[in-house]
Amino acid sequence: MKLAPAALLLLLQAGWATAQDEAAVGRAIAFQDCPVDLFFVLDTSESVALRLKPYGALVDKVKAFTKRFIDNLRERYYRCDRSLVWNAGALHYSDEVEIIQGLTRMPSGRDTLKAQVDAVKYFGKGTYTDCAIKKGLEELLVGGSHLKENKYLIVVTDGHPLEGYKEPCGGLEDAVNEAKHLGIKVFSVAITPDHLEQRLSVIATDHTYRRNFTAADWGQSQDAEEIISQTIDTITDMIVSTRPPRPEPRGRGETLTRLPSFTFQKNNVEQVGERGKPGLPGEKGEAGEPGRPGDLGPVGYQGMKGEKGTRGEKGSRGPKGYKGEKGKRGIDGVDGVKGESGYPGLPGCKGSPGLDGTQGPRGPKGDVGALGLKGEKGAPGADGEPGRQGSTGPQGAEGEPGEPGAPGEKGEAGDEGNAGPDGPPGDRGGPGERGPRGTPGVRGPRGDQGEAGPQGDQGREGPVGTPGDPGEPGPIGPKGYRGDEGPPGLEGPRGAPGPAGPPGDPGLMGERGEDGPPGNGTEGFPGFPGTKGYPGLKGDEGEAGDPGEDNNDIAPRGAKGAKGYRGPEGPQGPPGHTGPPGPDLAVVSVLFGSERFRCAQLRLDLPGVGALRSQPPALPPPVLSSLASACGRPGPRVQARWGCSARSGGPGGPEPDPPPPAECKCGPIDILFVLDSSESIGLQNFEIAKDFIIKVIDRLSRDELVEFEPGQSHAGVVQYSHNQMQEHVDLRDPNIGNAQELKEAIRRLQWMAGGTFTGEALQYTRSRLLPATQNNRIALVITDGRSDTQRDTTPLSVLCGPDIQVVSVGIKDVFGLVPSSDQLNVISCQGLVSPSRPGISLLKENYAELLEDAFLKNITSQICIDKKCPDYTCPITFASPADITILLDGSASVGSHNFDTTKRFAKRLAERFLTAGRTDPSHDVRVAVVQYSGTGQQRPGRASLQFLQNHTVLASTVDAMAFLNDATDVNDALSYVTRFYREASSGAAKKKLLLFSDGNSQGATAAAIEKAVQEAQRAGVEIFVVAVGRQVNEPHIRVLVTGKAAEYDVAFGERHLFRVPDYQALLRGVFHQTVSRKVALG
Repeated sequence: MKLAPAALLLLLQAGWATAQDEAAVGRAIAFQDCPVDLFFVLDTSESVALRLKPYGALVDKVKAFTKRFIDNLRERYYRCDRSLVWNAGALHYSDEVEIIQGLTRMPSGRDTLKAQVDAVKYFGKGTYTDCAIKKGLEELLVGGSHLKENKYLIVVTDGHPLEGYKEPCGGLEDAVNEAKHLGIKVFSVAITPDHLEQRLSVIATDHTYRRNFTAADWGQSQDAEEIISQTIDTITDMIVSTRPPRPEPRGRGETLTRLPSFTFQKNNVEQVGERGKPGLPGEKGEAGEPGRPGDLGPVGYQGMKGEKGTRGEKGSRGPKGYKGEKGKRGIDGVDGVKGESGYPGLPGCKGSPGLDGTQGPRGPKGDVGALGLKGEKGAPGADGEPGRQGSTGPQGAEGEPGEPGAPGEKGEAGDEGNAGPDGPPGDRGGPGERGPRGTPGVRGPRGDQGEAGPQGDQGREGPVGTPGDPGEPGPIGPKGYRGDEGPPGLEGPRGAPGPAGPPGDPGLMGERGEDGPPGNGTEGFPGFPGTKGYPGLKGDEGEAGDPGEDNNDIAPRGAKGAKGYRGPEGPQGPPGHTGPPGPDLAVVSVLFGSERFRCAQLRLDLPGVGALRSQPPALPPPVLSSLASACGRPGPRVQARWGCSARSGGPGGPEPDPPPPAECKCGPIDILFVLDSSESIGLQNFEIAKDFIIKVIDRLSRDELVEFEPGQSHAGVVQYSHNQMQEHVDLRDPNIGNAQELKEAIRRLQWMAGGTFTGEALQYTRSRLLPATQNNRIALVITDGRSDTQRDTTPLSVLCGPDIQVVSVGIKDVFGLVPSSDQLNVISCQGLVSPSRPGISLLKENYAELLEDAFLKNITSQICIDKKCPDYTCPITFASPADITILLDGSASVGSHNFDTTKRFAKRLAERFLTAGRTDPSHDVRVAVVQYSGTGQQRPGRASLQFLQNHTVLASTVDAMAFLNDATDVNDALSYVTRFYREASSGAAKKKLLLFSDGNSQGATAAAIEKAVQEAQRAGVEIFVVAVGRQVNEPHIRVLVTGKAAEYDVAFGERHLFRVPDYQALLRGVFHQTVSRKVALG
């Protein structure tokens, strides 16, 4: 029975040892798993975050790619009864690096890592990819497994570095070489579109780690989602398929992995006693069996390329060698070095407490202890019981008399006694209590004014008042472009003429016509109230309204009406003296080299435009000047090559140069750019702002013809930061001689990265760079609108004045903070009481918007708002009655959109013809518009076709034309028009036909076209042809113009043929004026 407790104790200890061994085996199996460490490096720089709108959308796609990749990291079976497990982490970077989360075991940490990735806010600044890669390498080395070949880096970027700035962490190549040296593989994954492939190839370990991996694609590919999924699957498969097993000791040719051995402790204890003392050292054991050779170590990485050696001397050419014999089989190689040691074992669990021992016998009484310290004072005890009554003592001595007692209470009143004798008179009583205040009396007369007191201290500044009412509207701007006419009403029957009444007062202005179709212009920046609008070109003369109904009643004189439109031209004056005969066309005099040219052709070859006949689609000033000469107005010396024969001066010698015409003038101006160079702007935004300034100067020189040179226009730039931190470059600098040198100086400006003292910078600009001149002075301030007004007390309105226009452009800074609109309004002189020229305040989301074409165009237009432009309108005059038909091509090869463009062009021509001058008021000019397509397809039909003199009615007829969209039969159309002229046109009127054609006609030959044209010529019809595009049938076009298939009169053809490269060119410039003038002259 005594052995039962001991047996129970041995059984418990054996069970505990067995459980510990099983746990150790489980841990050993877990350590046999193959760990893979994966770290994501995500680019959230400006080139990614701000490339596409809405900003940050591309970063969201990068985060979605990362989360999809994390979901794909699942444990899977690996060789040799192991599992592949993942450790994943991530960081994102711009010009700084932020760890999203370190290496975390999957799948337990998957949700946490995805939540951290989803919460990332992009930096949107510079791009320090080298620093991000090195930080990722550090995270891989510190965390995860100890096997370097199990570690991978996935760099997701667009490859754009911070241009113009030295990479602060040694450069991209240095970071990639460090990863190769450490044996860490780097995948490079692109963010499209517009990624830099050459930079991504540098990041990848080799080309197999780059391939076509894509993390985000902004809708540029239809298979974007499929490509992203393939990227994730391919990278995962590459890691799994190339993952070498953890090194284990094995013999040659052995493939199985040897599991580590474990030693089980055995305790043979008969009874439980106290722990004994350590025993003596045992004897040295025998040497164990030699271990099996380890696996071959990893292949070494290629070393750094050595320095180039000196060039050796050229050796002599050796004899041709014989083919050697096949070598013998080599001996087996030596065994590889011993592999790395295995994973260290985990510490064992804490042992269970032992059983309580039996209680021992009671020990002997101990010795008396030392005297203790004095204790604290105890609490007072309870009251004791009262003692017994004592015996009576002896009588004491008589005491001293006591103090008098207190007065007794007052007795009750006695009965009333008899009245006593009168006493002597009493003393006079004192004054009584003050009575109540009386009612106030009537106010007396006002006293004399006293002397003025001392002046008090100035009160505190009151709150800012509410903005005042808007100012009065400015003067009415010049007349704008004439809008398209509205649809006319039905023409009523002509009534009988009534009696002539007295002249009436001017009628009221007619109602405004319906708005025309929407234009195709670019969107301008928002306008601001109170600013002067851009002056438009002078509009064409309006048409006279229809006569009102007769009114025989004499009405009282009403209020003066608004200024009416300009009336029709008066009757033609008497004819002048007959001049000498001139050429058929206006002769244009041009200078080419040292020879003088006279030509009757408008064939022009300009740089960047190419050889063009008639007017080019976009008319630069030299072409407008030549047009002015052709119209009989003074023209400049045109430096161009004209397609006509050269000749020297006539009998009278070389012709004198005509005086230059008036051109649009912008300037001279003095423009100063004030550029915020504070820390909140950011380096990349500062570079964008410099590019914006250079583009504005270029556009002013190119588009507005501003001459930046001494004695003309002036330009300069001031960049500023905090106190006394200003730097300027301008054309008055002796080291800067022209605009090109000024732009180079602007490019060399360096970012200051300090505080923001805008008021001080504006004062510096006014005193240094804006002296009083006769030029128009403009200041353009580019800032984030947050000046440090607590330290910089200079008022922000220092530039305001009646002779300076200030434009403030506020842009969000690198932190995304919105500019202060109050400061921007004060800078641009808005809402000020002092007399100043109100400016404009603009807000932009980011600096990239400064470089948009529409914004640049509007800025230059605002700077040159006061320029004056000449009127290049060429008047035309008919010397005889004329019936003009415009024949439009409505075939399928034209297209509906181009047909609409042709109709608009036809209405412009008709307006020019019907409003042209006449040498004789009795000469009528009538116009008809016809559309043609296939055989028998002419609209309107003969029954409704007529010549019209009312442009409104004609325009409505053109608008109602529906596109025929069928075949092309030019011959049938010519025959139709010829019959129409014979029936509807008088013999005195000149018959003119303007035909739209590319020379292609269904089944027509040159001979057939020649016959149709000659038939029209016999009917007195003069044909003009408009050929659109370059795919024209040239032989047929020549026959349509001249009516001859065998020969071609060049001079006649140039007067009757108009060529344009496309249909849109019909509406550009003054092409309609050129066509109408040539048709009128005949």
